[in-house]
Amino acid sequence: MPIPKNWAEELILEWLTLKGYMAQSNVRLKSGRRGGVKEADIIGLRLVKEPREAKGKKMMAEVLEILHVEVGNLTGGFNENFNRVKNKFSRDRIEAVKSFSLDVVELESVPGKFWLGCSRLGVSYVKYMPLYIATYVAEKQANKLKRELNKHGIKFLTLKEALREIMNDIDEWKERQVRKGFRKTKDITLMESLWLLNLIDYMKGEGIISIKEN
Repeated sequence: MPIPKNWAEELILEWLTLKGYMAQSNVRLKSGRRGGVKEADIIGLRLVKEPREAKGKKMMAEVLEILHVEVGNLTGGFNENFNRVKNKFSRDRIEAVKSFSLDVVELESVPGKFWLGCSRLGVSYVKYMPLYIATYVAEKQANKLKRELNKHGIKFLTLKEALREIMNDIDEWKERQVRKGFRKTKDITLMESLWLLNLIDYMKGEGIISIKEN
């Protein structure tokens, strides 16, 4: 699996792993209509069951969640930053990400087909979710970018907001371990491979950082 380019991408990769996604970074995508090589910073995949309606009947369907995350600095003016983020989720890129993701699911299903005589080929539904995390953006632009990008279906978070969600998800993960009977107390540590999340959890426990908003 490709190594993340920087600590921010590593942080988001670990976060998606904690949330149950199969996550990959620096994913090489198929060329778009104009050619050239494109990459997605991080793609997270997970199969979930959701209630859907088909032919007038309610049913539980298999849904492939695709969380496409781009991470970067936004140092320009509002219009430049808006267009930069929007272009990260252009139609060509979305199609390439979906194509890559479906290929991954089909390849992962091959062992199941060999051992069980069946596979997951042909996912019923695909839910594509774009997310941009700004490691830097002028404070006066952040809320406007959030509003305008939301109109195009793109979720926008500053790094500070993402860190707040990450700390919440760490707490929820610990609570879930207790509910499922895997642990007797929430005073537990994360998987050792999640280096940055363990550091954040330690700093939070020592009161060095806080989950509360200023």
